[in-house]
Amino acid sequence: MKNHRNRFRLVVGLLAVITVLTVVIQIFRGQGKSVSHVTTVSAVEYETVETMIYAVRKEYIIEGIENAFLVPLIANGDRVARGETIAAAFPSDEAARSYTEYLEKTEEIEYYNRLSSYSLSQYTDFTSLTDNTYAAVYALSARTHTGDCQDMESLLSDFRSALTAKQTASGASSDFTAKISQLRVEADDALRNAGSFTSIAAAESGYFYADSDGFENVLTYDDISSIGVNDIDGAFSALPEDRTAGVMGRIVNSFDWYFVCALDQSVANTFAIGDKYEVELPYNAVDPFKAEVYRINDATGDRAAVVFRVRDVSTQLASLRSSFAAIRLHAYSGYKIPSEAIRIVNGQRGVFILRNNIANFRTFDVLYSTDAYTIVDRCRDENGEYVDSVKIDDPSGEKDENGNPKKITISCLKLYDEVITEGVDLYDGKLVN
Repeated sequence: MKNHRNRFRLVVGLLAVITVLTVVIQIFRGQGKSVSHVTTVSAVEYETVETMIYAVRKEYIIEGIENAFLVPLIANGDRVARGETIAAAFPSDEAARSYTEYLEKTEEIEYYNRLSSYSLSQYTDFTSLTDNTYAAVYALSARTHTGDCQDMESLLSDFRSALTAKQTASGASSDFTAKISQLRVEADDALRNAGSFTSIAAAESGYFYADSDGFENVLTYDDISSIGVNDIDGAFSALPEDRTAGVMGRIVNSFDWYFVCALDQSVANTFAIGDKYEVELPYNAVDPFKAEVYRINDATGDRAAVVFRVRDVSTQLASLRSSFAAIRLHAYSGYKIPSEAIRIVNGQRGVFILRNNIANFRTFDVLYSTDAYTIVDRCRDENGEYVDSVKIDDPSGEKDENGNPKKITISCLKLYDEVITEGVDLYDGKLVN
């Protein structure tokens, strides 16, 4: 009896020692191997085809006057009618500067006259004035964020006008009479110093742009349907047109414009006439714009000429001639995780997440993958409904009471899970840093 009790105590002692050692080993295994992790967040990524594009528009060159100094009278991007005066030509730089000063003074006079017209009686509800001020601040902030300083002076003026209008309508008005009188005297002096000038009229109606790159006639707008790969290659290697008489600018006559590119035949074969895609210009401060497949011309070698039609109009796009572009073929919306974090456990693809210092395996549905990152979605069932977990056959091959493969449950990845990106010897339930 005594020997039996001794053996029992020995077994209990050994079990206690084993239990303690197991806990200690687990702690040291977890504490000794720290892991790196990132938070799962929503993201949209695009599968793209990258290419060089060349813009083709219906453009008319506005010839300047030799040895003359020009002052534009139309803002960049404004619509003009045929015969409308778009510029004034002066015989000297000094005269042109004086006329420019006259225009600036006239604009200031209009600004202060506009401010003088605001009154408290006009606005009993300041909601519209407040909205205008916020809109002006947002437009200025958005342009500053892109790094595009074009029209910055105009945006600043809009903000100043909106803010001053709100102040004036609130009763904090000022008397601008003296300021306006001074500006009128200065404007009259500047106009007198400018003297006479020669008017330059628009030969065609359309949108005026005060620039010209010399490539307007490299590819012909009317021949857009027949442009081939050789034409596109030639356009990229062409030199700008030599113009000795000088150019005032150009008129873009058509609302539609096109860009052409030479793509691998395998890519061109995936397009169909009328398909619409977003196009981004990674190295230009231009928002992505929409383009429609207009024509796919016969292939030359292993490349095909693809013509896209664009109806987005902006000053930045109107100045675009050739650029590196990424055509967005597909958009994938889901969770973005590092591809290096993905592992195969029990034949199931997934990642380990960190929760309360415990590693847990999570699975997902893959949408799009690159060497650097993978876009995944939450798990769905056979009906396409989102689920929190999936069941797979037990990899051990065990059967249930009916002789069917036994199932094990694997939880699915969720938003804000902490995905482990670096760690060794990971397994479900492991204690880690």
